This record gives sequence, structure tokens and C-alpha cells, in this order.
Amino acid sequence: MGEFMGNKRPVHVEVTSEEVDGDFEKMMKKFSRKVKKAEVIQRCIDNRFYKSKSQKRNEKNLYYKRRKFVSKIKNKEK
Repeated sequence: MGEFMGNKRPVHVEVTSEEVDGDFEKMMKKFSRKVKKAEVIQRCIDNRFYKSKSQKRNEKNLYYKRRKFVSKIKNKEK
């Protein structure tokens, strides 16, 4: 079974030696890429301290405002 992170979603990250022909360096690189893609470390950092619902909501709104702003700038450049 996989390890459960903050939102009760299992995280399955594994690399077999057959995938990389037994090369340890490639195995480590592939594993670190999979961990980054699964956002395991980021979720651990996010769950380190308690955030109220309003803080989460404000961060989410800020993210969408930034995204909208960046898309406006890109459209003006075209």
C-alpha cells in the first residue's frame, strides 16, 4: 500500500532496476523526478503548519489573480 499524505490520497512512487537497466544514478534521478511530480515534498511543507480555511482560500484567489495577470501580459505582447 502507498503512503497517505495530507488529503488522504495515496502516493505511489517506485522505480525498479529493470526500468533503468540497473544504473543507480539513473534510478535516483528518475525517483526524484517522480517524487517532484507527485508533489510529496511540497505537500509535507504545506502541511507543516495549520492553515485556516480563509488562508487557503486567499492563497487560491491570489494564484488565480496572478495567472490572469500573466495571461493579460502575454496577450498584450502578441
